[in-house]
Amino acid sequence: MKHIKKYEIFETRTLGTREKYLNALIDENGILHKRKGFIINVKRKGNLVELIVDSEWSYEVDDVNKDKEISPNRIHEYIAGIDINGYIIGFNFDERTDQLKNSKGEVVYKEPGKPWKRNSNIEDYKFNYPEYSELVDDLATGWVNVKIDREVVKKVERFSNRLSNSTNVDALREKLNKLKNPLNKVLFKDDDFTGQVQQKISALLILKYLEEIKEKFNATSGGFLFESFIAGLLGGNVPDDNSKVDIVSKDGKINFQVKLVDWMSDSGNIRLFTPNTIEVEEDGVLKKKRISKNHLLTWQNRREKEIRNQNLFCDFYIIGLKQNNKIYIFILHGATTLGKYLINSGISLSKLREEVAKGNSRGKEGVYFELNLADLENKIEKVADNLKSSLNTIWTNLSDIEYNVESITTGQDKKGQTIEWTGYEEIFEDCKTKLVQVNDELTNLKGVMKFK
Repeated sequence: MKHIKKYEIFETRTLGTREKYLNALIDENGILHKRKGFIINVKRKGNLVELIVDSEWSYEVDDVNKDKEISPNRIHEYIAGIDINGYIIGFNFDERTDQLKNSKGEVVYKEPGKPWKRNSNIEDYKFNYPEYSELVDDLATGWVNVKIDREVVKKVERFSNRLSNSTNVDALREKLNKLKNPLNKVLFKDDDFTGQVQQKISALLILKYLEEIKEKFNATSGGFLFESFIAGLLGGNVPDDNSKVDIVSKDGKINFQVKLVDWMSDSGNIRLFTPNTIEVEEDGVLKKKRISKNHLLTWQNRREKEIRNQNLFCDFYIIGLKQNNKIYIFILHGATTLGKYLINSGISLSKLREEVAKGNSRGKEGVYFELNLADLENKIEKVADNLKSSLNTIWTNLSDIEYNVESITTGQDKKGQTIEWTGYEEIFEDCKTKLVQVNDELTNLKGVMKFK
């Protein structure tokens, strides 16, 4: 169900929604905060529980203060939020009135006399309509107005071409190393100022694509899009079959398995897709031999010749471990580094988290790559003076023109209301005005980026 499970024990902080991204947040006092929110898993008092947090909440701070009564993180934790569809997601609702309560069991109010509440009879699908759709952002987001679709592979490949001259895994490492610090100096010495600006914008746009995938898609669709994202960086292909291989290099010689998982996942490990049997020659006859999980996934046993030569593993395993505002990307070689993280049921998440705790990320040969997705829009200001202003104006006007064209062709405005016949002339004039503004800002952008 898209809604939340009925409230059970507040201390366990259990949510039942599949949505992990929230458009707005509600604090203990019922005050609405128009800021980005996330639903994350953490360990509290030995239990794996869910929290609603904002982008300033930190796993590192939570780990340091896990034994203390009051954590600096507490001000970044909330009792409810509004998801991307307009539904209210919260921990504690009155069973009779469906009013939202805080941790003290008190009803909280959005304004005097008007409590926050969810739909009644939420178990009945005919009542399943958004409560607060007006709080959902439905307009363009400025220069980072990226659109996630099945063309992600092509778009990411196009943007990332300037970030590396290598191919396959070497290219992936170089590109991820650049994405760690998107505003650093360029990789290629012959790039002029314009080339440097283009490269930095490309890096920031790639990170924005990754942020959108992480936040606004569920585990299934987000996993597929993450495969496409990595394929774009690799310059590889995503097979349409259901084999253990998620990506194949362009030359068809290297295969990859790719996973995107929560930092504190419910399962605690990542299952590998491998055969249950291998062929073994006995007395000159090939026979199928069943392989147990323990036999297959224990690194010491895997060194046996009969298993090593059966190509049971992919060449590389790429794991994206996501937090609320970061993603740690591990590149594990199937024949070497993978074994360090294997347990009988797959790849151990706790072992991967231990690497992050150790800080084992050193240059392009590091164990993992830490990509910081916080505050991407403001990083554009550091690329060049007035660049963000020009891009914002251009993207916003183009988005408004797109809305206007849709209104003209469908006869409905942004809110779905039918347009009166006299309203079309106003829409046409608005389009003309915005096209003039776009033209002016393109001239300004040409100067900012120093095109000759």
